[in-house]
Amino acid sequence: MGFCRRWLYFGAGAVCAVEANPDLAERCQRHAEVNGFGAIIRVVPCALGGAFGTARLYLGSKDLGSSSIVKPSMDAGFLDVEMRPLLDVVQSCQVAAIDAMKIDVEGMESQILKPFFESAAPSLYPKMMIIEDSSQADWDWHVVDWMLANGYQIKDRSRGNLILTR
Repeated sequence: MGFCRRWLYFGAGAVCAVEANPDLAERCQRHAEVNGFGAIIRVVPCALGGAFGTARLYLGSKDLGSSSIVKPSMDAGFLDVEMRPLLDVVQSCQVAAIDAMKIDVEGMESQILKPFFESAAPSLYPKMMIIEDSSQADWDWHVVDWMLANGYQIKDRSRGNLILTR
């Protein structure tokens, strides 16, 4: 999961990418198809959240990757977009197991992952999770602590991400 413009293909059988900006979602799906990956990459045009609803997506003024739901900026305007829980997206993509998940949602990690971990069967927990940890101060539930207490281990760390495996 995450911004589809950042995906890399390493032999995956299926990729479910989530993009809140409808124009970017359409562009990502078109790029997947043009590059021969349309059959395995599905782009879901919505924002992830803790519940169903509508979210205000503030568009980034510098680039499209800096758009955010939690950090309002009126510089470039906003869009109201559909918001869905992660588990709903996973189920709608007919995902039976998650080998790897990359999540970078500008500070909403805890709001998205808490309901997922509370509702999903443990068999759906990602085997590997790459999670942006630079916005932990914004989290209302400490995702990494929960993951470490529930079978995950920190495998590596990059400049702004943790890589956890179970």
